[in-house]
Amino acid sequence: MGFFDLFRKKPEEVEIKKVKFDELPSLIEDKLKDIGGENEKYMGSVKGLVNQLVMEINEGVLGLKNINWDRIKAEERVKKIVQGNLRNYISHLDGLRMDLESLDVFERKKIDSVFDNFDRRARMSYEKSTFLIGKEIGVISDSVVLFFKNLDKIEKDNKKLVESFEVISKVKEDIKELDRKDGMISNINNGIKEIAKRKEELKEGLIKFNKKIEDVKGSELYRKWLAKNEEYNNSKNKLNSMLLSLRGIVDFKKMGKVWHENKSEMEIVKNYRDDFRKEFSKDMGVVLRRLVNSLENKDLINEKINEILELTEKVGNFRVEKSPVSDIEVNISRARNEIEGLNSEKERDEKRKEKVSFEMEKIKKDIKNGLWIIGVEVS
Repeated sequence: MGFFDLFRKKPEEVEIKKVKFDELPSLIEDKLKDIGGENEKYMGSVKGLVNQLVMEINEGVLGLKNINWDRIKAEERVKKIVQGNLRNYISHLDGLRMDLESLDVFERKKIDSVFDNFDRRARMSYEKSTFLIGKEIGVISDSVVLFFKNLDKIEKDNKKLVESFEVISKVKEDIKELDRKDGMISNINNGIKEIAKRKEELKEGLIKFNKKIEDVKGSELYRKWLAKNEEYNNSKNKLNSMLLSLRGIVDFKKMGKVWHENKSEMEIVKNYRDDFRKEFSKDMGVVLRRLVNSLENKDLINEKINEILELTEKVGNFRVEKSPVSDIEVNISRARNEIEGLNSEKERDEKRKEKVSFEMEKIKKDIKNGLWIIGVEVS
């Protein structure tokens, strides 16, 4: 239930005044001036009750401190327990007195809050103290009961004033909150505009980058790089094919029969069988030449090894420079990543804007409901 739901019912026999939303600040100030004097008198009456209660608490505490314990018939052990709890209770009463004296605005909710805090702190000490001195403690309790009875009567006599002042004060705070949230919306909108502006700049940059790539790719420099790069890739592919071809003509079964009694050599044979490319790259075929020496096609194998070594040297000597368009492609990638980040940022801003707008509509609804209580219809 919202704050103004308590007062949802339309006031009876009240002339309705229609105002626009942008007229509310001046209307609220006028209303506060109209009832300001009455509210000060009401607050003065409440302050008088509070001051009277503080005085009675002081007198009650003095009485509690001067209790004649010799006249109380009870075991000393019980007396000491009660005396300890009474000291705690008196300490809490001093805190209550200080809290009441420090009130700057004598609103009911603030007074209730002071007593709620006091009750939480002092309840146990109070209950344990009443065992022997209920009458003496009851003096302060009676004062508190009478205080709230008189406070309720003053509130009842000034019900319309209290409700009006609470409504107007709440609406005034709500208008401030609306202004703050409206500023948030403006900042979010400005941020979204900056995002859109930056995205346009990046998109224009992408057009220029893509045009530049087209120009470079049409140049003689790029064609030469492309040809050299293609030659390099073809050589690497050929080298891989030659390694596969070499493995295909090595008879690992016969090699196993030859070397099965030599544990270390047999281990190498297994490694070649399981991962030929890896094992060959370790020694560039030196060990393989020795292992295949007993095979019938050893000459063909050695010839293939020589061809592979020759091509490996050629591939190793290749010096392929980076693509003439690589720097441009990096810039394109950065621009696209930034655009993606800006899209995410805009999405977050839109969600924030939607949330703040929803909160503003709720506040406006509360304002309208509240002002309806005091006879004001907001359009």
